[in-house]
Amino acid sequence: MAKIVWLADADIIGSGYGNITNSICNHLVDLGHEVKEIGVTYAGQEHWNKFSIIPARNFEDVMAMIQNLYVAWKFDVFVCAMDIPHQEKLVTAMKNRPFKYIGLMALEAGPLCVSWAMALGMINKLFVISDFGTKEMEKLGLSAEHIQIGIDSEFWKVPSAEEKHNLRATLGIDDETFIVLTVADNHERKNPLVLMETYAKFSEGKKTKYIMVTRENNVAGARLRDYATEIGIAHHFLIMERGMPQKQLWGLYAISDAFLLLSKAEGLGLPILEAMSVGIPVIATNCTGMADLLADNRGLLVDYDYTYRDCFGNGIRYLPIIDHAVLQLNKVYNKEFDGKLAREYVEKRTWDIPALQMDKAIKEQVHNAINRK
Repeated sequence: MAKIVWLADADIIGSGYGNITNSICNHLVDLGHEVKEIGVTYAGQEHWNKFSIIPARNFEDVMAMIQNLYVAWKFDVFVCAMDIPHQEKLVTAMKNRPFKYIGLMALEAGPLCVSWAMALGMINKLFVISDFGTKEMEKLGLSAEHIQIGIDSEFWKVPSAEEKHNLRATLGIDDETFIVLTVADNHERKNPLVLMETYAKFSEGKKTKYIMVTRENNVAGARLRDYATEIGIAHHFLIMERGMPQKQLWGLYAISDAFLLLSKAEGLGLPILEAMSVGIPVIATNCTGMADLLADNRGLLVDYDYTYRDCFGNGIRYLPIIDHAVLQLNKVYNKEFDGKLAREYVEKRTWDIPALQMDKAIKEQVHNAINRK
């Protein structure tokens, strides 16, 4: 079996790559591999994973840590689970590496720019977390594989009517109130102000509440409470800070009636998978990784009427139509759509699938390295 060094954001407060890393690496250990993670932003907190995590104060320390680990441990494979700009920086600095490099990443929007493609072409194996992103890479001739990110559908279970009632009661919310939930960071790509405008228009004349799990005080984010007051929803708008225990987060999904995400682009959308698993109808922008997840009537997609190119990788951003989002929310409100097909879909997305994909790739890379010697 292989010795693996894995690099990812290991922020305890919340990280999509961190969640992916924990699930896949624990499976890899069960399959007999030795794994050591370099955890960017990890500060040495207690954890219950089956592998060790080495704190990295910042990305600048990572290169030296990789070199030191190779000298001391002679690992076989390096896996980087981070966004493309980090992959580009690392692979460019490690052109003459003595180990194999596997990259696991999101592509949140196309087209893939040529400079990124040239850097990614130096990686031995490319895994992309959405079918959309995989196809965008293939358009530029890259050999990439869609790694099917899993979801623990037993943990993210559908609540019983009694559970939903009791959880609502703890927040002082009655059974008749229609709850819209969003779980998304507070920054430009997540489109927080459009989310709030959509809810404001939808909620007119209805008994509703909007819960947003986010990073309220992000210095680059919106002033959410100010805007809630400006558009008249402050009295039924509840902000919850991200980083809560997962059981508490499940409770918020469990009390909700609809999940709303109107991002301008998404590499995948892990909260969408969580909502689908808990059985909440999902409304999201009809683009990128979101369209993958909600295809085939698994959710309600919102059309967009304008696109522009963003500075991040020159990717396309999609601006959803607020009136169409309100129409889709009303379908859920009027019980014209449910989440049954979505739940059936996520039950099949178990974590052993991506773990076995990664296990196969690691073994192939080790085999190739031995043959070259």
